[in-house]
Amino acid sequence: MQEKRAHSKGNLDAPARVPASIALARRFAASAENTLVIREYEMAHIAAYNSAFHAGRALLFSRGFVERSHACLTVALLHLYHGASIWYHKGWALSKLQKHEEAVRAYCRSLECDPDALPSWVNLGTSLNILGRFGEALDAGDLALALDSGDAHAWNMKGDAQMGMERYEEALEAYNKALSIDPEHAHAWYSKGVALKRLRPADTP
Repeated sequence: MQEKRAHSKGNLDAPARVPASIALARRFAASAENTLVIREYEMAHIAAYNSAFHAGRALLFSRGFVERSHACLTVALLHLYHGASIWYHKGWALSKLQKHEEAVRAYCRSLECDPDALPSWVNLGTSLNILGRFGEALDAGDLALALDSGDAHAWNMKGDAQMGMERYEEALEAYNKALSIDPEHAHAWYSKGVALKRLRPADTP
């Protein structure tokens, strides 16, 4: 595949090259601004291109990749970053169509491109909950919260997974956490009520 030929992974020195690339990107950006002021448009264009190139290299280095050419750099960046967005939105559309098995596959592809994509983890867990795959959804929730423990949607989704596993006290804690972050989270309020009802003894009026 084109993107596999465009970049190679496994270069342990790549992340260490990020600061130097960012410094070069900033230097060329400043040069572009200065030459633009004096209306040296061709030089400004060249400097701006070099700034974008080194910024792109920094992104690639941060993921442990090294490009083989300028053209390959473009392909690699599209695959690693833009690709995640494409698969995420495909998953979102599929979930709206209630095609959750396909949505799960799309979200997984999104996460292959960008493992730090928080919305993909949250929506993946939501689709897994709907499919009754609560253990997997709980794992997705934990991974989402490892990225951002202040995300109300992730806490709510984790609570739904725990509800499906009949772990009502833990689910209640998750819903309370979601509501402490977003007091207007309607689903968390509703689900909290369901959890409280499940925890109430059967003989309680």
